[in-house]
Amino acid sequence: MLRGHGRASAQCLRSRLRARPRALPVLACVLATVLAAASPWSPGVQPTQAAFGAGAAGTAAAWTPQGWSIRPMLAAGANSTAGNSLPASMVGTSFRPTGTSYAAVSVGGGFGCGLAVGGQLSCWGSNGFGQLGTRASAGGSASTPEVVGSGWGYVAAGSYSACAVRSMAPDAGTLWCWGAAGVGHGLLGNGAEQGGSRPVRVGARDGWARVSVSDLAACAVHTDGTRWCWGSDAYGVFGDGAVTPAPVTSPQRADAYDDWLDVRMSAGGGCGLRRAGLHCWGTTAFGTVGAAAAGPLQLTPRLVSREFVDYDFAGNNGCGIKGDATLWCWGMGALNRNGGGDGADAALPRRVLPGRAWRAVRVTPAYTFATDAEGTVWAWGGAAEPAGPASGFLQAAYAGLGATPVARLAAAGSGSLQAAEETAFALLGAVDWVAGTPRTAWAGSAAPAGAAVTLPGAREIGTRFRVTSAQQAVGVRVHLATADVAAQTARLWRSDGTLLATYAFHRSPVPGDGVGSWLYATGEPVSLAPGADYVVSTTVPPGGRAVAEAGAGAMPRASGPLQLPPGWGVTGTSAGDLPVDAPADAAGYVVDPVLLAPQSP
Repeated sequence: MLRGHGRASAQCLRSRLRARPRALPVLACVLATVLAAASPWSPGVQPTQAAFGAGAAGTAAAWTPQGWSIRPMLAAGANSTAGNSLPASMVGTSFRPTGTSYAAVSVGGGFGCGLAVGGQLSCWGSNGFGQLGTRASAGGSASTPEVVGSGWGYVAAGSYSACAVRSMAPDAGTLWCWGAAGVGHGLLGNGAEQGGSRPVRVGARDGWARVSVSDLAACAVHTDGTRWCWGSDAYGVFGDGAVTPAPVTSPQRADAYDDWLDVRMSAGGGCGLRRAGLHCWGTTAFGTVGAAAAGPLQLTPRLVSREFVDYDFAGNNGCGIKGDATLWCWGMGALNRNGGGDGADAALPRRVLPGRAWRAVRVTPAYTFATDAEGTVWAWGGAAEPAGPASGFLQAAYAGLGATPVARLAAAGSGSLQAAEETAFALLGAVDWVAGTPRTAWAGSAAPAGAAVTLPGAREIGTRFRVTSAQQAVGVRVHLATADVAAQTARLWRSDGTLLATYAFHRSPVPGDGVGSWLYATGEPVSLAPGADYVVSTTVPPGGRAVAEAGAGAMPRASGPLQLPPGWGVTGTSAGDLPVDAPADAAGYVVDPVLLAPQSP
């Protein structure tokens, strides 16, 4: 029991889980030709967002109904700042930007911007800080894209502001920013501390190639390979070797290196790709830097790896893909955010999800999304609020998912993946399917009729079920009726005792979090044959509690293709073995199968 000091510890844990930036602008993959070029940015080989993935340039944008979603960002009126909330029409639904020729999007704090193939830039969503860049003043919102202008080549959105690089003469290569009205901290980089609602030029230089914006800081890479930053460096997020209390209102050079190719900023620091490899800096909590570091802050860029050909970084986590298509992640382990599955923080990159070849990875402060060589998009991690990874998995607050398929491209390599704020993702290209709300025996997020009961000893409790058509199981869920509902591990069986899959629950480290909601354990899909009997089960330790519906186990249930036959409730006294016995009073323990529900975009 947490009492006195324990409550303070719980509050500390919650604050640590919430200590993450609101947004990470999504940048292009760095092409192999750039890595091989004679200089960091040689004419003809400069990577652009339009070149994000093989075959992506110039293709039509097929925005998936769930995969490209404003839904997880903000509830209507949720933000306490006046005017900074999404219109009710955009909450609880997916949002597809108008148009069919977007080359890239970047999504920030409740707003997004899209760059068309022809260079037209549009923004939508909240304008509470003037971040749309289209209006005379801050306030209100846009439920459809508003045109900022033409002749743009790159865009990055942050929590309160956005920046973009011009691609059209006579000002090609110039950098412009807008938003942050009332925020201060010099976020627009134009020499003024306060922001505004129209684009303003950042400094007098041209030749800018990359820009990344977090909550209160921004950094950009020049074509000469130098890195420059502005905004708030109060916590050393520039990686320039110092902590600067006063706002930096114009770009200042961050280090002496001249081989930078890319940079990605977050509230606690940043990462960037140099010719010498991937380097990170900032807070060292949870292993965020991904390299051995002393003290709470790493104030200068530190080498993480020379082998990554793709990478991403946000919040307290980072991931990279090596040339052999293996995936490596580091940082916070709680809620399975680093994909390790064991809840442990990783101070150095460690390989995750072996057995697949990986093409792209995108990290948000809550979830990570990655595309494998077959074109399947996977998601893992957890949010510090009840929001799933834009795929219908409405997860319990402070609970994480194992790697779960959430979309599939029509053909491997036919599209590109981008992150969208904290819990959503975007796909550019032809999409075969995207995961909708999963099929379950108990309806949606509604609480079951049963109550939590104490089990006398270690048990494996479960539910027998069958499907009426071919389906894919992706996990098991239980309902957290009380803080001490004690499910730990879940399993999927054939009724003959063949173990088909084992899943782990990634619960909050804070007791009581998520009470009253469903907890999912998810993973690799398993094909189910119609008419065959299966069992999902969960292990409950001695004296643990589980939700049971008294007498319901003798009554059949049906939900779409899912059928629970009479006597569906089963239990066993050997944890980890197939449960086959009927519980007392014909009770049915609420152990719910979770089936993938693919939808056409």
